[in-house]
Amino acid sequence: HVPMVTKVQKTVDVPQIEYVDQHVHIPVQKHRHVPVVHTVQKPVEVTVIETLEKVVDVPVIKQVMVPQTQTIEKIVEVPFVQTVEKVVEVPMVGDTLQGQTLAVQVQLEPLRQVDPESVVEQLLMGPPLPACEASEGAY
Repeated sequence: HVPMVTKVQKTVDVPQIEYVDQHVHIPVQKHRHVPVVHTVQKPVEVTVIETLEKVVDVPVIKQVMVPQTQTIEKIVEVPFVQTVEKVVEVPMVGDTLQGQTLAVQVQLEPLRQVDPESVVEQLLMGPPLPACEASEGAY
């Protein structure tokens, strides 16, 4: 004989379960690396620079060239008057009388005379000359 499977519905009471969660704070330890600064003294050689000052007077020689060359050529015409006095005695028979004096002025043409050039060179040493401005037309 063959067993037969039959399906029957059966109501079953399922108990209701309520889960109540309580949050509990548990401290967690964390490990951190904290850098520690150690002060270590290290000997360092410091070179000391010593400054010696020495004042040296340096003489300053100022040479100022002052041109003093002046060439002045000036033609001056001077009328030359020559006075010739001539006393002429003419012998006469009889009493001797005072002769005549004759004065004659002769106008001569002007003479041109050139004096020789003179060059004077001087080297003078002394304190420096004061500064001055040369005006226009000074030379």
